[in-house]
Amino acid sequence: MFQILKRTFVTSNSYVPRLTALPNGLRVLTHHIPSISGTTGVWVNSGSRYEFEHTNGVAHFLEHLMCRRAERESGGKIASRLEYLGAQLNAYTSKEISAFYLFHNWSSHPEMLRLLANLITKPEITKQVISSERNNILSEKDQVESILDEQINILMHQACFGASTLGRTILGTESTITNMRAKHLHDYHQKNFIAPRMIVAAAGPCEHERVVDLSRELFSNLKTKQTMVESVQEKRQLRFPFKGVFRQRKLYIPISQMPVAHYALLFPSVGWKDFHQCLIERIIQTNFGNFQTNITSFTNRVLQSQLALDYNPIMYPYRETGIWSFSAVSNPKAVKGFVTEFIKELEELSSSPNITNILNAKNSLKLSFILHRNNTFQFCEEATKYVFMSNRPPPLQEIFDQIDQISLNEISKYALYWLNGLKSFCYIGPETDIHSIYNIIYPNY
Repeated sequence: MFQILKRTFVTSNSYVPRLTALPNGLRVLTHHIPSISGTTGVWVNSGSRYEFEHTNGVAHFLEHLMCRRAERESGGKIASRLEYLGAQLNAYTSKEISAFYLFHNWSSHPEMLRLLANLITKPEITKQVISSERNNILSEKDQVESILDEQINILMHQACFGASTLGRTILGTESTITNMRAKHLHDYHQKNFIAPRMIVAAAGPCEHERVVDLSRELFSNLKTKQTMVESVQEKRQLRFPFKGVFRQRKLYIPISQMPVAHYALLFPSVGWKDFHQCLIERIIQTNFGNFQTNITSFTNRVLQSQLALDYNPIMYPYRETGIWSFSAVSNPKAVKGFVTEFIKELEELSSSPNITNILNAKNSLKLSFILHRNNTFQFCEEATKYVFMSNRPPPLQEIFDQIDQISLNEISKYALYWLNGLKSFCYIGPETDIHSIYNIIYPNY
């Protein structure tokens, strides 16, 4: 199977990503993928992590204003033009990233990049626009928080990171959204949307030099450094809350009306700072598999014993920390059995990992990198994070070499570290004997 992956790599990845830094600090990243369409976007190293407590949600609010401008400007002509061209404007805000990107026919690339530059560098921040968008954001907040998976996600970060900026929600609170003012939005934009914290990324049938030249023209007026000065109160807030320190906590929320239990085991992650360690975590993640796309020996045992209706290992990597999450949905009486099976698998990894299972996990991980590298959006999404952390997107062969170099001993040490180290647990569902579950998770409970 390794030889098959090797041949796929040689035949489908003959183009290497290219990166150019402009004099103002803006970086331009491209990846040539033969096709008629592609992705063009701007990724900004900003997000809810860079907010103050009283402006929590400002990054997401700003994203709304930028995207809504495309619908309002020139009587809706921009939105009509995008529809005519078959282009789709998207955006998202995460803990550390704000992204604005378009899927489009590549012949319209210059027009698409001009649109993005206009929306990002000249946001419409007025009292009237803020007031009209506020209700939409509050409504979105209510909708998101009504989704159980989103509630679990919020609880996970609160449990692991507490009062730090990583522990806060991305959308903000009802109070901060209601009290959001033009000055908050303007200050955040001036402070974070600067050239050194931005990457123009394009993937498709692109010519690197043409994208570089167009970016130089369109983003020449970007500031090269922060010009905002924080108040004494804001400087105090930045001292501790910005640093993401993983902590151990147990959250138990019994709700008798719920038919099933939603829960998650949470372990500290190294984040993006250590790519090698990050790969070890991803191999362990792949080794556990899931019900949808990656059936493993662990998956089969869970299915045969009917221990879970669904489960999913997910990584939430940030700059210097993160969460390795193992979330599941089970009938209440099966939760203890599932947790027991998970801890048993982790113990086996820590003592005598199965060589065949680890090789399969490594090959599955390589395949996921190949698929991401050949998907225009997924390439931009993943490669920009590497550039923010190490100023380069690693070539596929380099990633493959690092995966091959990871030993069984390294995987064992990592699993043992998780078994004996800090871990958090979140549970929402019918009442259960939670203390018997804690006894399985925490050796000295």
